[in-house]
Formats: sequence, C-alpha cells, structure tokens
Amino acid sequence: MNKKLVDIAKKLVELKYPRINTESNIIVAGNIDDDKDPNDDGDTEKNKDVKDFNYLLKMPISQLTYDRKIILHQIRLYLFQYFLHLLFAPYINY
Repeated sequence: MNKKLVDIAKKLVELKYPRINTESNIIVAGNIDDDKDPNDDGDTEKNKDVKDFNYLLKMPISQLTYDRKIILHQIRLYLFQYFLHLLFAPYINY
C-alpha cells in the first residue's frame, strides 16, 4: 500500500487531525481558508499540508505497533512509580 504523502495529508485534513506548524501554534485541521491565494495552483497548499502533518508522516512505523504501545505503557508505569517514590521518599522512615 504505497500512498503519496499528499494523499495521506488530504485524509488527515478530512479526519480533522490537528496541524502542527513550526511557524505558528496548533491549528484545527481544515481551517486553512485564510491562507489561500486565489492565484495559487494548489501545489503550495499540498506542500503546506504535508509540512503541517510531518509529526505524523515522519513517524517510524515501528512507533505505531501494539507491541510498542505495551512497552511504552510499561515504561510509563515504571516512571510513575519512580516519581511517586521520589515524591514521598522524604516522608518515609526506613
């Protein structure tokens, strides 16, 4: 399933994923009407879509697997326990 980045970016706009642009803050996907130029042929808008969704498009596919989710969940639990230990260690008498 080889798809072009532009096609994937169009789908992300349709699904209203948030845009993250380095030039500005988060913008709700699909609200780019203010930036349109009537003389534009659409190529720059396609490039803007791809750039705004780079945080998703450049993500390695291994970051999207269920196994990776389980590993990240375990890391989160470990870090949370470590955080609680650091938070309450001064109050515990050993």
